[in-house]
Amino acid sequence: MNTGVIFDWHGVIFDASAYDKRSWEMLAAECGLELAPGYLFKSFGHNSRFTIAKILNWSSDPLRIRELAERRATLLHQILTQEVAEPQPGTRALLQSLKDREIPCAVACPAFREEITWLLELLDLKSYFPTVIAHGNVQTPVSEPEAFQLAAKSMERLPEECIAVQSTLAGIEAARSVGMKTVALSTINPKVLLERAGADVVLDSIRDLNIGTIAALRSL
Repeated sequence: MNTGVIFDWHGVIFDASAYDKRSWEMLAAECGLELAPGYLFKSFGHNSRFTIAKILNWSSDPLRIRELAERRATLLHQILTQEVAEPQPGTRALLQSLKDREIPCAVACPAFREEITWLLELLDLKSYFPTVIAHGNVQTPVSEPEAFQLAAKSMERLPEECIAVQSTLAGIEAARSVGMKTVALSTINPKVLLERAGADVVLDSIRDLNIGTIAALRSL
């Protein structure tokens, strides 16, 4: 099966919600800042610098934004290394079944590449993902459609040969815009919104995704 699978990170491979919340709370307390209502949900799909500048409105100074983002990353690392963090249930089994069939995988997400690479190592998943496209990286910014195209190219696949596994509406729409079939997981958004966004398949979690579903999508 000449295909590739491109995964989002948050809500797909790893549920960082509780860890993210604690790191933001620690940063706010440490710096004497306030957290806006609903900030956590609004931050999904965005990197920490965007969250600081546009969602929390903590600063418009690039240097200050970077300083806060780096401190928040440090706090998050401390939390994760002190606890036994695990990927979403079913992740390892799915990734191994794809690897056994020589189906390449990639991560394409809004986070910073260094953060995702570190988490892949922490979760012992790095061997499954030779490609990480972090379109939130301010040094090499790319849009979501470009991120999917780059991920497909890195796997030596055409976009229409790839399946995008997403949890956000923007991710589904971006993947569809470059010709990819999409699997949506209702870990962040309700199923009805994911269906309206045009997802080809909507599942409860990555545990429900298998090779049969991927093969069926490729045959459409």
